[in-house]
Amino acid sequence: FSLEIEKHGAALFQDCYPLRTKEMTMLHAPIILRAMYALCKPFLKQHTKDIFRMDGKVEEIQERYPKTILPKILGGIQGNWDMNDKLAKALKLRYETKLSFT
Repeated sequence: FSLEIEKHGAALFQDCYPLRTKEMTMLHAPIILRAMYALCKPFLKQHTKDIFRMDGKVEEIQERYPKTILPKILGGIQGNWDMNDKLAKALKLRYETKLSFT
């Protein structure tokens, strides 16, 4: 790990990567990811810091977002997020037809 490299990497990420995300919330983020983020955080712009949120409890997410956009697993009214089946179907279709994901 080098602070000099991290400074350049943070600048590259925030100034060159087209980030159009309003907010990214991570629930129960692994400790290694939280540690890496804590190391990088001093080198990030305030806008980038405001985008990433690492919440530890479901209650924090329920307070921040309305139930109309949350999935049932987080106490909302939307359907469950079962991306495994969707991804498996997309991969199978791609393999069988040799199509791209676009």
